[in-house]
Amino acid sequence: SARSSSNSNSSNDSNSSSSSKDGQSHHRDGGRAWCKHDLLSDSTLRAQGWETILVQAFMLSGRLACELRCHPAMTVGMVKWHISRSCQIPEVEQQLVHDGEVLEDERCLQDHLSSGDQPSDRSLVLQIIRTPRSTLSQALAAEGREGSTKPEQAVQGSLGPVVDSVMAFEHDLSERRRPRSAEGIEAAISQAKRGDLVNWMVMACHVLKFDDSILHSAVLNADRYYESLDGPLEMMATQSILLGIFSSELKLFGADHFPRNHWKHVIKHLAHSRVPLPEILRMEYEVLAALDFCMEVPTPLTFVRKLGMQVPPLVEVGCRAVELATFFLELSMFRAHFQYSRAHSVLAAGALSAAYRILEMTEEVSADDCKAVRASLVQDLQIYNKKLPHPEDEVLLAEQEILQIWGQAARLEGGEIEWRLHYNSLQAKFSERSKLPFDGQSAAALAARTAIACQAAQE
Repeated sequence: SARSSSNSNSSNDSNSSSSSKDGQSHHRDGGRAWCKHDLLSDSTLRAQGWETILVQAFMLSGRLACELRCHPAMTVGMVKWHISRSCQIPEVEQQLVHDGEVLEDERCLQDHLSSGDQPSDRSLVLQIIRTPRSTLSQALAAEGREGSTKPEQAVQGSLGPVVDSVMAFEHDLSERRRPRSAEGIEAAISQAKRGDLVNWMVMACHVLKFDDSILHSAVLNADRYYESLDGPLEMMATQSILLGIFSSELKLFGADHFPRNHWKHVIKHLAHSRVPLPEILRMEYEVLAALDFCMEVPTPLTFVRKLGMQVPPLVEVGCRAVELATFFLELSMFRAHFQYSRAHSVLAAGALSAAYRILEMTEEVSADDCKAVRASLVQDLQIYNKKLPHPEDEVLLAEQEILQIWGQAARLEGGEIEWRLHYNSLQAKFSERSKLPFDGQSAAALAARTAIACQAAQE
């Protein structure tokens, strides 16, 4: 039985939900409740005063997969759950289509019914399109099977069925929150000054041995703040702004990585006693308010680390590719126009594709393996970003631009960007992690050869 609501307004909301004592989810409609885990018979629903609709689900082959009697207020996500129980097709692999329209999980069935008839006289004919699971989902599922006797691996494996939904959500969140263009950023701060600030953040995070995710999140949130400003940024405030952003990032990173109140010592160290802590906290609140208190926005690095997970035997090579892709992303951070001209998931896929092409050029991995990995990248990208019309072309274009930026940086070219200073910072950081040549002449030659191969693939 569902827990009664003390709020009279919630009892009138046909889409509100509550929980029973046994932990099951229930749906309210006119004071009654029904459980999503029990698909009641048509006669039972009618006996309780509910009208039902007939839902017929067909496979692409035309075979009838199942027939369900559902309440009109049932969501598409609930229907997927019942289909999974009837047909053994996981929810994450289902895409339901009605009259050529892909149904969204949070929408109700009644939203897709034609008006005029009673619910009992109406029906929905759905087509089930079985979507493939991503490489990450398959890797987690395999880990769960291999380590079923080990609790930690079993927990990791249990994430396999939901990871694709999480990644799709992260893509949507990233698209809603990332800067829309570089023009808004440059209205507040010049490209040259922004490059200097990004370079300072790169060096600070490297010296303090922060996880790369802190750097990438700090740069993204700083750009989001610049874009929110109505006019040019006061240069005197830049230090307190960045310190305030780092203060938030360190707090969000969690006590698992830093001792309690360790962030205060780090911020004071970064400030060199030039900016008092109350001023930093005041600016931190100002930045938080400007960003609607939403700081944990997925960055390109978020997608690189998840797209870069590969099943054996490419696990070791995949780690190397992720390291190279991270270098490309940090190189791209100095170019706001490139950084925000496409979805972060596409940028991440382009960086990984460039990394694997370089590993192919240096003969660390075979051409066939690289081709297979790039194909899986495009497939995974389509799972996370279903609205991308031509994912393979988008990835190749991003890869080509990344290699061009690398070549310009290695040759110390690039107009307003002072690559002599900035590239040296990245070279010092990543030369400790990778054996690839990051020095100017060798890197420029390798970037040029890889760009030619990328261009040939695009043609």
